[in-house]
Amino acid sequence: MAIRAPSPTSLVFKVRRSEPQLIAPAKPTHHKFKPLSDVDDMERCQIPVIQFNRFGRLREGPDSKFIVECTGEGAIFIEADVTLDHFGDAPYPPFSFMDELLFDVPGSGEMLNCPLLLIQVIAEVLFFALRFNHVMTDGIGIVQFMNAMGETAQGATAPSILPVWQRELVNARDPPRVTCTHHEFDEVADTNDGLSNASNGMTCCSFFMAQHKYPLLKKLSLFAKMFKI
Repeated sequence: MAIRAPSPTSLVFKVRRSEPQLIAPAKPTHHKFKPLSDVDDMERCQIPVIQFNRFGRLREGPDSKFIVECTGEGAIFIEADVTLDHFGDAPYPPFSFMDELLFDVPGSGEMLNCPLLLIQVIAEVLFFALRFNHVMTDGIGIVQFMNAMGETAQGATAPSILPVWQRELVNARDPPRVTCTHHEFDEVADTNDGLSNASNGMTCCSFFMAQHKYPLLKKLSLFAKMFKI
């Protein structure tokens, strides 16, 4: 296994970008409001129509509840251009130049009333960068969405795994009935200037593992049944 330190911070280059565009769903969608769950409230190319709720806007409804307004306005898409000559040796994470690979369109980064997705693609060196609203989706959900985009780009009329909303399944009972104490939501004193205690003493680096080591990694991993390695 090879371990590398972070890429040098001295690397400076400029990306040529097209003007950001709002890419709407391929077909007209129904205008509707879809409420998020109580758990969500605690978080504070051709686009497939079947994922249309991702191309609306997050609103704040009565009692400070989050609601997705399915407006069909679209997600932000940026096409950019840079060559491998800018990078020299092959870069490896963590990248000190992420702001160039995913441009922060002014006014697009708020939680409410902003596009829920921002995508920048650099085709020549195969950089695909994406920013999403975490109230709308988690990491597994965004991977499902990206797979759906890929399948649609290859000619599929519908994704192999259909999206499911059903946020009401994780709502509190009415009236609420507490059956378990969730200590993960306890308020704790901040003794680390806002940084996670888990990050103390950690060094950020990347590593590369030979394919014949994968079975051992799966055997040791507690999450092997949840994620594909």
